[in-house]
Amino acid sequence: MKKILIAFAFILAWGAVAPLAWAQPTCNVCHAPTAQAISQGQHAEVGCVRCHEGADQHASNPTQIRPKVDVSPGNCGECHQLIYDDYRYVGKVDQTPQKSIEWPLLPKLLSAHPFAKDYREPREHFNMLEDIELTTRGKGATCYTCKSADVYRQWNKEGGINYDSDVEEMLTTGKITHPITCVNCHDPHATETRIVSFALKEALDRMPNNHPGQRDPINTLVCAQCHVNYNFNPPEKTLEFPWRKVADMIDYTSETDFWRQHPTGGWTHPELDMMLYKVQHPEVELYWESPHHLAGVTCVSCHMPQTSAADGTVFTQHFLGSPLNNLEQTCTPCHTQPPEQLHEMVKGIQDEVYEIMRNSMDEMAAAIDMIEETRTAQTFSQDLLGQARDAYFIAHLNWEWIAAENSMGFHNPQEAKGALQIATEKAIEAQQLAQRALDEPDTAIDIDEPRTRNNLIWILAGIALAVAAFFIMRRK
Repeated sequence: MKKILIAFAFILAWGAVAPLAWAQPTCNVCHAPTAQAISQGQHAEVGCVRCHEGADQHASNPTQIRPKVDVSPGNCGECHQLIYDDYRYVGKVDQTPQKSIEWPLLPKLLSAHPFAKDYREPREHFNMLEDIELTTRGKGATCYTCKSADVYRQWNKEGGINYDSDVEEMLTTGKITHPITCVNCHDPHATETRIVSFALKEALDRMPNNHPGQRDPINTLVCAQCHVNYNFNPPEKTLEFPWRKVADMIDYTSETDFWRQHPTGGWTHPELDMMLYKVQHPEVELYWESPHHLAGVTCVSCHMPQTSAADGTVFTQHFLGSPLNNLEQTCTPCHTQPPEQLHEMVKGIQDEVYEIMRNSMDEMAAAIDMIEETRTAQTFSQDLLGQARDAYFIAHLNWEWIAAENSMGFHNPQEAKGALQIATEKAIEAQQLAQRALDEPDTAIDIDEPRTRNNLIWILAGIALAVAAFFIMRRK
């Protein structure tokens, strides 16, 4: 009887582990490179079925049954509990208020752009899917390449997601169900940090040897998958990263046309009656060539430091907030000053950038008023108005490069202050040129010429009638 019980217990135990033990060798037959990567990584003892539901049925009928791919953070969290809890802690953060509350000139500077009506401070990865659904701005399938872990593996695949996919259909059919999760930055097979963004891969492929991004290690590039300036590319039906510093963006806008075809790249400002370039959070580009960048500090160094749990267990922080939240982990490993002094130094830099930005916006708002007054006047100089608009274009590009970036200039203080100074100077230049356009109108151009011609006709007609009446009265 004892032998029978032991045998029965062995059968039950084997039944519990058999799927894991069986699935891995079976998958190896067709997926040898992946199996090799798994065998050399930290997931060597994790069976394929752990992340691929239906893998065993797929193995028995590979052409008809496809296994599912589990990219949920909770799946990883069953083993990486501390990191998972840290990552999803931000679920308690409420929607932030509109930026226009603090920056009342934003709607004027971004007039007619969707960001003029809905522009909030960013939240964490855990909130990405919720936040994009709450926004009143338009959103397409391509938006989700930086909002969901479900997109990269389905992009441009038959029955999956592509540039023209319907967002509501993707959500209701379950093609998109998760925000940014572990797999966007971590290869679950080789258990190493990776890049999945096709736009970043393309930008890296065409990057010249002297490009400042050449020094970026993987711990910066994983963040560069999303924290960069980007444009949708309607002709190619894809996403493009200009991958340039702000000083090179004037050349980019003159050399590239597709940015004019989608509001992620450009839109027509109604008061200026001209197209402006829309900048999108260039954190990585601003960081290039900064003191920290040149010193080899990565995004992970400051935003994902090593921290300790209550029991002393050390893990990498995945609550991706400001380094100011825990200066002892982020700054003091390199800086000798006490945390309070470091905090004061950082805030001092940000406050200085803040004031320069406020001044830039004041001058830009005045430039908008002056250009609108000029272009709606009866007479003005077309050439000088064109110069005023060109100056404003540069002002807007340099201002928004810092305004749309999320460090209030700290990622590169010198460049941030320099860009805002250019914005201020060009805004003042735009005002002066628009005023000259009013004061020095083109003699050959009179936008009220039709009205003047009509008035002259009526005057001549009146004179003719008066003369006729005079002669008629004389005959009488």
